[in-house]
Amino acid sequence: HLKQAILDGDLQYENRRLVPAKLSSLADVERLRRQMLSIDGLDIGDRRYRMKLYRNCFVGSEAVDWLVRTQGLSRGEAVIVGRRLVRHNSIEHVLGEQDFADDYYFYHFV
Repeated sequence: HLKQAILDGDLQYENRRLVPAKLSSLADVERLRRQMLSIDGLDIGDRRYRMKLYRNCFVGSEAVDWLVRTQGLSRGEAVIVGRRLVRHNSIEHVLGEQDFADDYYFYHFV
């Protein structure tokens, strides 16, 4: 039920959690974005990979962990939500090369 709602894009916030809704809105995406950026949100910081510094970014697998913990999603559902955030231009891969993945890829907020 929730999984299909996520797959269909039918999400809304209720008590700071994603739940199925008849319609999804950009306001729901923005609320999630703000929550991810909050003090209780993602660990955003500078990271290095292969001697290159990437500023103000987060790790995809850590974002999945956070979505699972705070939104009650499965890991697969959390990846779908992350990909929706990419499609809504809320987040992007630091090099623009990857869709959202449950892996050690860096993303930042747009």
